[in-house]
Amino acid sequence: MIAKLRAGSQNPFKAEAGSRPLLAGREDETRRLTEMLNLLCGKREKWRGPLASGSLPPFHVIGPRGAGKTALLDWTRRRAEERGFHCVSCTGLKAEGIEFSLQKLAANAAGGMTKLDHLRAVLMVKASERLGSGKMRLTEPPFMDWVRSGLRRRPVLLLLDDAQDYDLRLLSRVLWNSHILIGRGWPLGLVMAATPGLDDHLLKDRYLADYTFYERKLRIKPLSDEATREALRAPFAQEGVTLAPGALEAMAAQTDNYPYFIQVVGGETWNEMTKAGRKDVDVKLVEQIKARARIERETIYKDAFRNLVDKELLPQGRQVIAMLEASGGEMPEKEVVKALIAANPGVNNKTAYEICDSLREDGLIWTLGSSTKPGIPSFFSYFKEQDIEEPASDST
Repeated sequence: MIAKLRAGSQNPFKAEAGSRPLLAGREDETRRLTEMLNLLCGKREKWRGPLASGSLPPFHVIGPRGAGKTALLDWTRRRAEERGFHCVSCTGLKAEGIEFSLQKLAANAAGGMTKLDHLRAVLMVKASERLGSGKMRLTEPPFMDWVRSGLRRRPVLLLLDDAQDYDLRLLSRVLWNSHILIGRGWPLGLVMAATPGLDDHLLKDRYLADYTFYERKLRIKPLSDEATREALRAPFAQEGVTLAPGALEAMAAQTDNYPYFIQVVGGETWNEMTKAGRKDVDVKLVEQIKARARIERETIYKDAFRNLVDKELLPQGRQVIAMLEASGGEMPEKEVVKALIAANPGVNNKTAYEICDSLREDGLIWTLGSSTKPGIPSFFSYFKEQDIEEPASDST
């Protein structure tokens, strides 16, 4: 008789935005983030003063939705807390309640303030917002002063997730003040995760038009076959589940090596297993979830495809697909840009790069270094299969 899972066991896979799955295959990314943490723990010029060695520009973690950006931020937070950092995680800066949003972020960054100090922070930020009349005032002290009060005690790490959706005024204020503190050598780390569209969002603010903090970019790389299998294997193993020969490969074949789909396939497999009262997984069981996993993937693809329709980028998407197929699946980004300019009247160098950013936003293509490749392979195929009717021309 097959024993049931131990009481309290929950599905370790979470296929949802902002989930925090097992981090696998991110050695290069975690190495660079560890280097940042090491520097921020360095010797100070004087007691509670700036760092003797200076600080590092913030990290801009870039990847399409579901690529594992939140998992990387969570890994960074846990490592920083282990080393005594005060960490402030932010998942949204919205236009509603501007004073409260800034006050809360500043107070959290200060860390450990008394109730009286907290009240003073609230009043200072609210007053500055009223006096500012919506204008950027870089000399205004509240946010910067309260963050610096936390930095005097220990290093502070700000983690901004899904930053492309933040209210631009608030994001601009946070970035500028952080930029000044980092430039002065204070032990402040900032890791901001966003889709490729963040750059266009930032450039809408004239104070950020020439701001170079986000040049320290950390692009999420595709997972290897080995990392995909480990991300599937480890959660089952931790719960005492046995994977029969071939089961792991059968699951991995449905994921496209994409973190979000790893969570979908792993989660559906887990649910099927527990429904049957089992604590083992074989190839037959994995086959039973294949249709559900495909439906989940195609739901994501439909949304991504609709985004491209709304942006009127289907012709350019087809052009880039044809280019990549003709070049063996890989092409220098500069050549993609040149080809888009040549094929589309009115498209210049700037707009061609913007087109590439839009195609990267939902995973149709991806660029690492200077090389552009298909993003999510099965989305690439899904895009090609869509037959969009062109508007009929008027007959005379």
